[in-house]
Amino acid sequence: MVDLGEFRSGWRPLVIAVLCISVGVAALPLYTAGIFMVGLEDAFGWSRTVISAGSFLFTIGVAMASPVVGTLAERFGVRAVLVCSLLAVAIGFYGISLLHGNKAWFLTLMFLTGFFGSGSSAVLLTKSVMPYFDQNRGLAFATVLAGAGMAAIWGPLLFERVISSGGVAHGYRLLAGGAMLAVPLALLAGRPTGATPEVKNGREFRFRAALACLADRKAIVLLIIAFLMALATIGPVVHLVPLLVDQGLARPDAAKVASALGLAVIISRLIMGLLLDRYSPPWISFTAVIGAATGVMMIGFGGTATAALGAVMLGFALGAEVDIFAYFVSRYFPGEAYGLIFGTVYALAITTSGVAPVVFSAIRDYSGGYDQSIAFCALCLSIAAALFAYGSKIYADE
Repeated sequence: MVDLGEFRSGWRPLVIAVLCISVGVAALPLYTAGIFMVGLEDAFGWSRTVISAGSFLFTIGVAMASPVVGTLAERFGVRAVLVCSLLAVAIGFYGISLLHGNKAWFLTLMFLTGFFGSGSSAVLLTKSVMPYFDQNRGLAFATVLAGAGMAAIWGPLLFERVISSGGVAHGYRLLAGGAMLAVPLALLAGRPTGATPEVKNGREFRFRAALACLADRKAIVLLIIAFLMALATIGPVVHLVPLLVDQGLARPDAAKVASALGLAVIISRLIMGLLLDRYSPPWISFTAVIGAATGVMMIGFGGTATAALGAVMLGFALGAEVDIFAYFVSRYFPGEAYGLIFGTVYALAITTSGVAPVVFSAIRDYSGGYDQSIAFCALCLSIAAALFAYGSKIYADE
């Protein structure tokens, strides 16, 4: 049963986190990237390579700053870092709306917006709800992350209408406006009433202590798992439709399979949050990742008859991925080290996600088909699952 007491006392910071993450760097800019790609191409005649480079630099900026934002929150507070990050997102995207086709400044501002806006991502916003939730922490994290997923539902429809009617500059101003509207909410974020900064051995947290945690065996295992999961899940997702078309599935039917995967991503976050709160996190994670490995094999080798089920199994692990990492870091490491460790895990995961489709495609081009790419991903996921099983021995609630 869900303990509603924590939700009664923590509903406000939870709602704030959900709304802020939906307009931060991890949601709308990601899910509307394709809409902006077409808009920029039509407005300025840019190649899709240049536009994609902007998205890549934005992601790299987020990744570079992610290990830092949580540590800054320990020093200056969640509220200060979140407000500054949302302001950076607003200023950055509004600046892009004024460029009128300058490629160099576009690429520069995309990187800077991602870097300075990184505090509006999952790293800080999951941290913001941690003090309010203990027994239901997994579900709380899942709810926050579901806020980012929900932006994938309404974001593309809204921005397609805005960009089609007013141009791409209006789209970037809408991104900026969404971040600005969240600033008053961010001013309400912070610690629970009467809470004090966490201390260790009577002294306030020091950065060296977090670095020591990052070098711990438990953190290294989690980093390896994050790398393997990102490497093995994103490639099949990006190539899902062309892979199924190559197998003989009609493109509309392949798109339906992709939609099933997307639905599984959203639903899995809430289910995984509930399971992590009630059962052994390493074994729950093991089951999800083994399921993903099986799903990848079903997509690649089971033919069109098993593709939909395989996509759902893959989507379940993909949706639960960030929730798993956030939960593990919050449970098995000192609270004051959460920002640095989860930020590092998050940075590695999103950086690897940018490389994974290229690796998947390169293996396919070298081998002449998708079979070797699928086998490589299934192997990576199997190793990640084995590490979660090993984690049942090294991870223990304190």
